[in-house]
Amino acid sequence: MREIKGLLLGFVVALALSLVLATAASAEEYKLSNPPEIGRCVEVTPGTGGFSGTRPHCVKESKTHTGNYEWLPGPGAKPKFVAHFKAPKFQTVGGQKINCTVMFLTGEYTGPKTEAVSHITLEGCLWITSSFQKSCQTQGLEPGSIEEEVLLEGDLAYIKKPPMPRVGWDLKPQAGPTIVNFQCGGTLVFTVASLEGSVIGRVKPLNRMVERPKVIYKQTEGKQIPEMFEGGVKDTLTFKTVTPELPPVESSEQIGLQSEDLREDEEPLEVKGR
Repeated sequence: MREIKGLLLGFVVALALSLVLATAASAEEYKLSNPPEIGRCVEVTPGTGGFSGTRPHCVKESKTHTGNYEWLPGPGAKPKFVAHFKAPKFQTVGGQKINCTVMFLTGEYTGPKTEAVSHITLEGCLWITSSFQKSCQTQGLEPGSIEEEVLLEGDLAYIKKPPMPRVGWDLKPQAGPTIVNFQCGGTLVFTVASLEGSVIGRVKPLNRMVERPKVIYKQTEGKQIPEMFEGGVKDTLTFKTVTPELPPVESSEQIGLQSEDLREDEEPLEVKGR
């Protein structure tokens, strides 16, 4: 009798474990195969597509598969983009500012929910505090000019889930904490500085094929809006400095970004939000 009970208990445990693993696998499959994601809504032979409508918006699903459009997840043969940030303004929670006239990112979409950035350029950058203003630049470049080859990655996720979705890109380094290094001040006496961490910007528009989407970054008093994805962990930027004093003085503060990223994609793409 004890042997039978033991076998039954083992069977129940094994069944429960298999259900847990199956549920986890189903959840991961759902995450990978459902919005938000970037892709292409393409026209197909009328009456054969998975989405209906008179315009290429893959929102209204055709359950009978008799629509005019089909959804293709991810980028096509032209995945590259240039991100043009209008007058980016960074501000720390303590009131320090880094104001630039323009910022460019060069990158490409690497999948339905991912992107990669390979180059960053900022122009006209000033570090502003209550006691001074100093230009910031990459060593060897003219005052105000920051330029660096970088390895950044972006993840697409919900800022707010449906029925009224908001979707954003979370941009961060592929490895380590640093996004970009630079120096502020003169050529002989200067402060070493860096931007670290990650930043979330809201994507507009959703559910529409466009060549020039926007990614909007907002902050208030140094705190990013939003600071995290729904159900996620806090993802924010940090401004770090090391002064030329003896001994050197290190400083670190949370910093937020205010700007609009006006993108130019190589081909029309859609960010599906529902």
